[in-house]
Amino acid sequence: MWLRLRDSLLAVQPLLAAPIFFSVLLGVPPLWLSWLVAVTPLALRFWRDGRPFRGTPFDIPILLFFLGLLVGLLVSPNPAVGLGAFHTFLAGILIYYGIVSNSDNRNGYWLWVAGLVCLVVLGLSIWFFSEGEGRPFFFNEWVFSLAEPLPKITGPILNLHSLAAVLAVVVPVFLAMALFKNYRRLRLTALALGLGFLLVLLLVASGSGWMAVTLGLTLVLLCWRFWTAAIILPAAGIATWLVAVYYDRVSWLAQVFSTDSFLGRMDYWGKTIDLLKDHPVTGLGLGAWSEVYSSHYGTSLVNVHNSYLQLYCDTGFLGLVALIWAGVVFLRLSWPILSSSKQGVWYGVAVGIIGGIAAGAAQAVVEVTFSGTMVTAAGYYYIGIPLLWIMAALFIVAYNRLSRGDINPEVEP
Repeated sequence: MWLRLRDSLLAVQPLLAAPIFFSVLLGVPPLWLSWLVAVTPLALRFWRDGRPFRGTPFDIPILLFFLGLLVGLLVSPNPAVGLGAFHTFLAGILIYYGIVSNSDNRNGYWLWVAGLVCLVVLGLSIWFFSEGEGRPFFFNEWVFSLAEPLPKITGPILNLHSLAAVLAVVVPVFLAMALFKNYRRLRLTALALGLGFLLVLLLVASGSGWMAVTLGLTLVLLCWRFWTAAIILPAAGIATWLVAVYYDRVSWLAQVFSTDSFLGRMDYWGKTIDLLKDHPVTGLGLGAWSEVYSSHYGTSLVNVHNSYLQLYCDTGFLGLVALIWAGVVFLRLSWPILSSSKQGVWYGVAVGIIGGIAAGAAQAVVEVTFSGTMVTAAGYYYIGIPLLWIMAALFIVAYNRLSRGDINPEVEP
């Protein structure tokens, strides 16, 4: 019985770090209790396997990132905000290792993981359309009206670009599963989910999300059949031409692809770079960008609208080195995945994850997708968002499964 309980706790290990986010944001459960729950699987895994977690190619970048977090926390002008961010970023790292350490579980386990991801994305979508910060146009007004009677919650609202970032990452994964997997029912289910979430993304009306998912899907299609480039390139050219021709004639195009918004972002980036010139090694402090920027320029903003600059502000030079190192590792591991057998049960998953990460990396240029700022009457919270950690972990899982030759097209019982 104890062994079954231990294995069950290890199977749900990624979920056991979630209470840390509630402790930081809501104050319950007590933070010490959340951490006790989160680290218990590490001890159990050490008892079973002789190691607290499974090592990965991203270990050194993660260590550098952790050191960058410590530096950012030490120099932060707001230690309370920085400490909350520190806890949630560590929780994201625990989620990463919790997923990777279950790499050898049967395919049925990963179907449950996919189902959980679908429920989370569906919940976020319903939350957004019921009370999020959206852009109602003629083509999506109906869904906002449909969600209007739903119960509301008090607290932060979901920004359209935040939901778009999640959808842009998820859609390539499901559609790649539909293209490459050999198990018919799973392919049809993945196709329905991918097209459904793609429709939601279109209704969200996020220009950056549309462009990001286009990049991710393009990569997936080229890996599936390279000849699709003969269709993709002309289609992209025609779409760009249509946007350019009708940009000033169709009001919603100018809002979805706002040049004023982009120019505003460039202004934030330039001013932030000027601030970083005085702190090139340490950054501005963990979670401190909004406060520092406001004090210098008198403008209240929640983030710099660029994940890479935000990372530098939070973790300084160490965070930048960690990002570059992780990027090199990702590219080095992606090549053997893309050149492996296209018949593998995990090949479609791996290609989709690569496409999703590419989409996320593109949107990160104009949005902050790895962290979130929640403004309240008493101040603000700055927390880590585990989306990047989940995608990186699933990428390593797919790599591990392909490396061991998991090519069975059927789902294991």
